[in-house]
Amino acid sequence: MNCKSCSKTLPTKRVELGFNHCVDCSETEAYGTIDIVYHKTGNTVEHVDKETASHVNKISRRSGFGSSLGKIKSGGGKEFSKKIEKGCSLSTIGSPQMFEKVGNDMITYFEIGGLEKAYEYLDKSYQNVRISSGQYATLKRLIENYSKIIN
Repeated sequence: MNCKSCSKTLPTKRVELGFNHCVDCSETEAYGTIDIVYHKTGNTVEHVDKETASHVNKISRRSGFGSSLGKIKSGGGKEFSKKIEKGCSLSTIGSPQMFEKVGNDMITYFEIGGLEKAYEYLDKSYQNVRISSGQYATLKRLIENYSKIIN
């Protein structure tokens, strides 16, 4: 069988599927796919229109240590982004320099406002992702012991 538009010979499988136009002459919109990864062994593919597939695949491409090249506009990451202070670099989270700065500032808050203010500052530093959970626990023990020694 030949294509109804350009008279090229159609592949047998295309004819068996009921098509009467070749791929080049077809008016059917091309599809694209989006890889959906549930787990390292539980993946699937979603078939969508080509434009959507191109957009999603572009923004999900990874670079460096997993940073997205674009932003997905659904509400997924809003909660986390509020916790990061303006100008905070992810490379400083949990760094020895940030740990020392938060520790020194916490002692200053303790000396000025007492244990309650030191805890408030420490909690805020952890919530703003300035220190890691391990550093938070270490500083909390430190201020508790410091408070017992002073009092």
